[in-house]
Amino acid sequence: MHALVRLVVVGSLAAGLGCTGQNAGFPMSAATDAGPDVGTSSADADAADAQDAGPPAPARHRIACGYDFTCAIHGDGRVKCWGQNNRGQLGIGSQDVHGLYGKGMGNDLPFVDLGPGEKAVSLSLGREHACALLESGKVKCWGGNGSGQLGLGSHFQPGAHPQDMGSQLAAVDLGSGRTAITISAGDESTCAVLDDHTVKCWGNNDGGQLGLGPVLSAGGDAGQMGDALPVVDLGPQAKVVDLSAGFRDTCAVLVGGALKCWGANDIGQLGTGDPTQHGTTLESMGAALPSPDLGTPFAVASASAGGNVECAVDTTGMLKCFGQNNYGQLGLGDTKTRGLLPGDMAAALAPVDLGAGTQVAAAAAGGTFTCALLASGSVKCFGDNGNGQLAQGDTLSRGGQPQDMGDNLPAINFGVTVPAVELAAGMQHACARFAMDPFAVGARGRRWASTRQARPATSSATNPWILAPIGPP
Repeated sequence: MHALVRLVVVGSLAAGLGCTGQNAGFPMSAATDAGPDVGTSSADADAADAQDAGPPAPARHRIACGYDFTCAIHGDGRVKCWGQNNRGQLGIGSQDVHGLYGKGMGNDLPFVDLGPGEKAVSLSLGREHACALLESGKVKCWGGNGSGQLGLGSHFQPGAHPQDMGSQLAAVDLGSGRTAITISAGDESTCAVLDDHTVKCWGNNDGGQLGLGPVLSAGGDAGQMGDALPVVDLGPQAKVVDLSAGFRDTCAVLVGGALKCWGANDIGQLGTGDPTQHGTTLESMGAALPSPDLGTPFAVASASAGGNVECAVDTTGMLKCFGQNNYGQLGLGDTKTRGLLPGDMAAALAPVDLGAGTQVAAAAAGGTFTCALLASGSVKCFGDNGNGQLAQGDTLSRGGQPQDMGDNLPAINFGVTVPAVELAAGMQHACARFAMDPFAVGARGRRWASTRQARPATSSATNPWILAPIGPP
């Protein structure tokens, strides 16, 4: 049986992605609700209960959006990627573009060779690089490596030649005896939560996003990885359960529901109520690294870092976002930045209103827009819609006016009755994965994306959802 990814065409096709337009250099962020193979909440849980229960299992992302390419995990753990391939980011041993106007898909789309018997359990994509967390806990990355974001101890860029991949593709050296439990790729950086719930980051550090102090980058030179790469100091006894790397910043969810963010902070994206940057000096990390004040009670269950925006979902299904808001991507009914001034946070930071009685399962922050996966399995998006990224059949942005939100904000019409279980957002496009027939192999997904002329996201005859096979599992 073929594994199918169901795509929606919402405008002109470009950049090798069947439904994307002009992406502009930004990594994906992902949102996951527990669901089946590709191809929330416990109310009133306090920090003490969370500590007693032990760290929860981290989210696993089976779809991922990068700069102008996309990857998905099949039901058997193999990976396929399509889109732009100038840096070998598709990992197919060539620089051939796949997916432009639907070409090069199905059986013509090769699997990424991760080595004999290797199975991926989670993916994350950056500007021009991709990383896979393997079943064994190893991490393998390929594609662009100008800042050492592949963690290879060199600037070699594997993926464009057959000999680069498979058993020749080295795993990231995370240190003696260490494995990863989740990963997140930023623009030109990558972070991993290790099996001891510490964090290591490598790649570009121009905004302090690695949290390593005054270093320009890490991972591109010999002797920088393995035991030589220090863990990120998030304070005494901090245990990390999940993280999300954004453009030039990174956020980690700690056991107990606290959130810590470091890196660039010129638009309030760290949520500290001031423009102080954290991570470019060691003194700004550890106990000196504050948590964003999201009000009380607000125990963070998951977080998503986007284009100078951070969003957090708490254990009751409440969503709060802070940072840049020029398109209404914070979902607050205005375009005022939050997180930069002392009065922006805590109780003053209102939850995103997605309608009466709505609970959020997870969020995915894109470049200048945000999508929320609701507990019902429906999806609502707000912010910039100049390229159709909100999938509403127009190019009108939403979220910047009070009347845009709440029950007035329509859910995306995917034309299916099964619920969405995962989202991924890039600069100007997004993907959704859906619950599937338990007897099917692989998964179904739908994608909407950046276009200059958005068309309605419906299953009408004039604008059908396109069943795009990505090959047999």
